[in-house]
Amino acid sequence: MVPAFMAAGLLALKPATATSLAAIGFTAVFGAVRYAIEGEVFWLEAVLVGVPAVAGAIAGTAIQRRVAQRPLQLGFSCLLVVIGVRLVVG
Repeated sequence: MVPAFMAAGLLALKPATATSLAAIGFTAVFGAVRYAIEGEVFWLEAVLVGVPAVAGAIAGTAIQRRVAQRPLQLGFSCLLVVIGVRLVVG
C-alpha cells in the first residue's frame, strides 16, 4: 500500500507507512478473531512471533521518526527492488 499511496501522490512516505500499518492492523484483528473462533490459532506461536514483532514495530517507528524522508525513500525503494529480484530469480 505504501508504494501505491506514494505513486498516486496521495501521501508522503511517513503518513503512507502509518496509514498502511493501521489498515493492516484492522485486517489482522478481524482475521485473527475469525480464525480464533474456528480454533485455528496456535496462541503460543502467535505470542512468540507477535512480541518480537511489536518490539520491532516500536523500534522501527522510533527510527523512522528520526530519519529524513529522502533516505527512508531510498532505503525502502532498495528493499523493494531486492525483494522483487529475489521473487523473480528465486
